[in-house]
Amino acid sequence: MLSDDTQRARASGSATSLLLAARQDRIMVTREGFAQAQRPHGHVCACVITSSNYDYLLGGKDNYAADRAEAERLLRIYPPLRAMARENRAFLARAVTWAAGQGVSQFLDLGAGLPTVHNTHQVARAVKPAAAVAYVDTDPVVLAHARALLATGDGVTAVAADLRDPAAALADPGLRAVIDPARPAALLLGAVLHFLDADAARQVTAGYAQAMAPGSCLVMSVARYDDETLGKQAFPRKRLSQAHY
Repeated sequence: MLSDDTQRARASGSATSLLLAARQDRIMVTREGFAQAQRPHGHVCACVITSSNYDYLLGGKDNYAADRAEAERLLRIYPPLRAMARENRAFLARAVTWAAGQGVSQFLDLGAGLPTVHNTHQVARAVKPAAAVAYVDTDPVVLAHARALLATGDGVTAVAADLRDPAAALADPGLRAVIDPARPAALLLGAVLHFLDADAARQVTAGYAQAMAPGSCLVMSVARYDDETLGKQAFPRKRLSQAHY
């Protein structure tokens, strides 16, 4: 049963869809329609939702008064946002669970953001206890939290790398310590590609898809909003594609 907020969001043009499409020897999992609800960094900025705001929307505890105030401001502008953030997180958990059930044992969480509920390694290891996970981000606050709370030393790591450069990210020694690019992996781009312009997002996605081993999965959730006035109210200072990684 969908929540009332989610039903209203779908009726207003923010419909969510999940597409599982097999193409040759690769499987792609995509989702469209998630209203902007995560920036993969801990920077406090009025123009986009930070990871701390996202954590608050999910019911987490790694957030501060300023994060909560900004999230509440955005909820007043767009009430379905909390439901959509939680639906996005649930989608990512379902995708990870599905991939692990297909035998995938390596996971790359790109633009991972602050640790929050249902972290990738927890979801993956519920199905495959030996799953290896690399959390990738550039923000030092995010990385400090991830290394303290997520990196277990037994196949889970947090890596400082820019997701916009697939070749460099995949070649990072820290990532290679737990991820073997010659084996199938699930690569997550959860609510991050909408911070790039369309051409850059296509290039980044293609770069990872081309580098992945046969049998790999590419998981994406992407924001979309059709109401320009609403967008300007929520994010008055920048376009989403101007956010920095």
